[in-house]
Amino acid sequence: SLYRILEREKPTQDRTNALVNLDCARYAAHENNGLFPPDEAIWTATWSPLLYRKDQEFMWKLMHDTYKVGEYWRKMDKPDYHNRKYCGECGDDLETMRHILTECPESGQDIFWEEARKLWWLQGHGEWPTGDAFGVILAAGLMRFKDEDRGRDEGAERCFPILTATAWQCIWNARCRKAIPGPDGTKGAATTVEERRASW
Repeated sequence: SLYRILEREKPTQDRTNALVNLDCARYAAHENNGLFPPDEAIWTATWSPLLYRKDQEFMWKLMHDTYKVGEYWRKMDKPDYHNRKYCGECGDDLETMRHILTECPESGQDIFWEEARKLWWLQGHGEWPTGDAFGVILAAGLMRFKDEDRGRDEGAERCFPILTATAWQCIWNARCRKAIPGPDGTKGAATTVEERRASW
């Protein structure tokens, strides 16, 4: 299987952050599905065929915690880079992917999740999965839903990973436009609530 191939190719050292993220996904899936998925199921879900390749790669890196944020900059040899470890939006917290995607009070991430939940409800899928928001992202491809007859709602199960990916794409792209200087050396301006809703 793809999981077995990737397991053979990845470094053998203990990746603590990946183990933490696996458990975040596992407990989020359990809270909503009633079962604890094994590691193999979680890794396989990151490569869901419902997602574009770039989204699959994003999920893989997200699970492995390999994005260059927060601690990555603190460990740089040049002290000039150390301030980059802090969130460029709120300025107070160490920037992590969890903070960027689900916690920052200034980035507008809450607006994008509000829009995602609204669309989910309008499509008749009922309640958004509960529990740790970051874990729900990591476990998006594992979530199971019931239809009105209490049967498995496969339409909702196909929709949820795509809708979740759309939300974090918007959040991540907005963060990068603000944090990464353009060709002229300037960074993007903060977006308004209206601009965030329009970009959705």
